[in-house]
Amino acid sequence: TPKMVELLKTAIRDYVPPTYVDEREWNKRRNAWDGVHIKLQDGKLHTRRKEKLVRSGSWNRYALSMVDPDKNLHIQFDRLEPTEDGKVAFEVTVDARLDCYGQVSEWLHDAKLFSASDRATADVRLTLSGTVQFVVGFSKLLPEVTVKPHIDYAHLVLERYHLRRFSHIGGDAAKFLGDSMHLFVDELIDQENKRLAARINRKIARRQKKMTFSTHQWLEKNLPMSKPKS
Repeated sequence: TPKMVELLKTAIRDYVPPTYVDEREWNKRRNAWDGVHIKLQDGKLHTRRKEKLVRSGSWNRYALSMVDPDKNLHIQFDRLEPTEDGKVAFEVTVDARLDCYGQVSEWLHDAKLFSASDRATADVRLTLSGTVQFVVGFSKLLPEVTVKPHIDYAHLVLERYHLRRFSHIGGDAAKFLGDSMHLFVDELIDQENKRLAARINRKIARRQKKMTFSTHQWLEKNLPMSKPKS
């Protein structure tokens, strides 16, 4: 029914993370030589190497965020039908637009040699299939309805990638940064596809309490009920 579709759409919006940040290769530091400590003790000269923690090496970080989900998050149900065991089977396609930001910096002994960033737009498509179970509980005065979705299959695909802007650099360096961010998005999608269904199911389980409604709430959400006149 249209009301059930809207309920499932709301659940999907809740489960799609609005932002993803990867800073594992950012803020790298190492111990570096910082002179010699000299001390005269008992008529003898003692020396000791001094070190300090410095910023060093190649830094990179990436951030992905959804672009205006109300406008660019599109959810289409391709299948919605009852099963023999009383559940509802579904197949759904989720299209979203992401803003991709990448930044690289090069450091040498606490001195920044250069820093640059770029920004791109990526269109991704998420395909989901699974079942929804509606469980009615009678432990309270008013019966409760619990919606229990389960994802059997989830797969993410990069449909389109468009590099929009560089800052501070050009030429081969700009191409390297643009290619590295594109590669990051590809690798992230490949990585997520290996565990996507399990991660969504864990997130559903953590939020299961929010998917339980009293029969009064359920009717209000799913049936056009007129308010009593005052």
